Amino acid sequence: MFDKKIIRVPDGYNDEDMSYERLKNGNQLLIKGKVINLQPENYRSIGTETKGTVQIEKVISGDESFTGKTIETEFSGGITQAKDYFTSIEGEYFGKGYGFSNPKTKVLVTNSVVPMPNIGNTVILGLNKYRPENKYRQAMYKKNGLTLKNFYVINNPEVTYWVMRNGQFKLNNPAFYQKKNRNKYPQLFKITKKLNKTYL
Repeated sequence: MFDKKIIRVPDGYNDEDMSYERLKNGNQLLIKGKVINLQPENYRSIGTETKGTVQIEKVISGDESFTGKTIETEFSGGITQAKDYFTSIEGEYFGKGYGFSNPKTKVLVTNSVVPMPNIGNTVILGLNKYRPENKYRQAMYKKNGLTLKNFYVINNPEVTYWVMRNGQFKLNNPAFYQKKNRNKYPQLFKITKKLNKTYL
């Protein structure tokens, strides 16, 4: 297992600018939903991601016709082949230095800043419709079943992403709960409190 262990609040995040209204207005969809499937993505040469299917239980803001529907999104990390994780941009495989002589070995990659939810977890996500950066990435996503019709990207997953744990919605980024950060971000915790009061 390989874990990106850097836990941090994202650079450029300004808590004074954050509000519940800004959260709603800054996302095409703000939803409460349940993760009903996770599937490894193939054909990725940079970055390990997992396709997640989310059943929308409540549209907090945005097009309410999405209530009850499913959308596809991506969660950071997942299972990949060693060759996809340990290959440089130049195409050189360096996995042998980490004990993976066979490039086809399966590797679990996790990301401490945005831990992947489990199937069955209830989440609150700020989402925007996927807009292709280039034809190569669009084709790669299409091979993984992520299309312009069904694919919604988590907008700023280090901040606009909550997972229900022990009966409460908590920010998915554990950096906000570090002792040194607990009193630095009152606006975001105020939003979290409101989400718990309204959508539990």
